[in-house]
Amino acid sequence: MEFSVQLLQLVHGGRDPALRLRATLACLAELADAGYVAAEDAAALAIAYRFLRTVEHRLQLVEEAQVHTVPPTGVEGPAGTGARLPGATAGNAR
Repeated sequence: MEFSVQLLQLVHGGRDPALRLRATLACLAELADAGYVAAEDAAALAIAYRFLRTVEHRLQLVEEAQVHTVPPTGVEGPAGTGARLPGATAGNAR
């Protein structure tokens, strides 16, 4: 997701200064406002991105280290239980 937003910034940011932002979500909103990304797609991507970041941050707290992967289903111990989100199940947490 970050790569896609940054790619669109590179492609369109030269002519559109509103896209010259550091924050991924803010830039995604600008891309949608400018019509480079459909508003519905931008909204869905923003929800997914926030979910990803929340899971990643919780896993990092549990593991006390940088973590960039989600443990596979059935993992025991802190990584398998400590980073669960309310409402998240194995089917929708991937």
